[in-house]
Amino acid sequence: MLWERVLIPIDFSITTELLLNWAEKLSAMGLKEAVLLHVVDRNTIEKDRPQLIKEAKRGLTELEARLEAKSIQVKSRIETGIPSVHIVKIAEEEEVSMLLMGAIGKGVFKQVIAGSTAFNVARTSKIPVFIVKHYETNNEAIWETKEFEKILCPIDFSTCSTYMIERLKDHQNHIKGLVLLTVVEKGETQEEVNKMKENYLGRLVELGEDFYDSGSEIEFLIEEGIASKNIVKVANDKGVELIVMGMTGESFIPSLLLGSTAESVLRASKEPVLFIPYAK
Repeated sequence: MLWERVLIPIDFSITTELLLNWAEKLSAMGLKEAVLLHVVDRNTIEKDRPQLIKEAKRGLTELEARLEAKSIQVKSRIETGIPSVHIVKIAEEEEVSMLLMGAIGKGVFKQVIAGSTAFNVARTSKIPVFIVKHYETNNEAIWETKEFEKILCPIDFSTCSTYMIERLKDHQNHIKGLVLLTVVEKGETQEEVNKMKENYLGRLVELGEDFYDSGSEIEFLIEEGIASKNIVKVANDKGVELIVMGMTGESFIPSLLLGSTAESVLRASKEPVLFIPYAK
């Protein structure tokens, strides 16, 4: 299960409350254990670190109690180093099934800043990364956790896409609505584009077959144009609560190490984004 044992990086910023809200929500969908991690940045003044660690211990203790009240087993760790590097390292050490991270943005589109800790972790993690967003509108903070019974999965028919769908099958009972989307970026002629669409539709239906058995409502979409813009637009138009993307792939979902579509979706989407890396 993707979120049975989760690592939650805590920096005591404005995203902390949002992360706790999501952890509590996930507890109703199978979350059993949480590892709370606070990383003291190595760039902090050395003489200040003992006090920072003391304050972090106090803060983590309070968060532990809140999650334990939801019957979640909790473990806390405090490390010193580069946050993004240590988050990935500790996630592997703790053998968690997913990382739950917060990102900060502003305005309707909640832009995630390139180079942020959340994005750097998503780029390098071999473990699924679930990124939720805190944003502000008209200077008022919006704390929002949504049910994600309806999700959007961009598909490029690579091995990565197939693996992503296979991982989601473990959560069919929590997926009431599923939108499978592929994007045709280019073709020599409109006739060629139409043939590609016809072929892609059949392949999308094949990928979604197993979800019918669980009673999920499935929608198949084929769009033309720039992949990232179409993904964000469809997510907004269809009212999905979660976008699930592969971290490597072919065509319009390239490796996050290269940026492009995945980075653009993360920056621009209003919805949480779950990145599932392909385990070769």
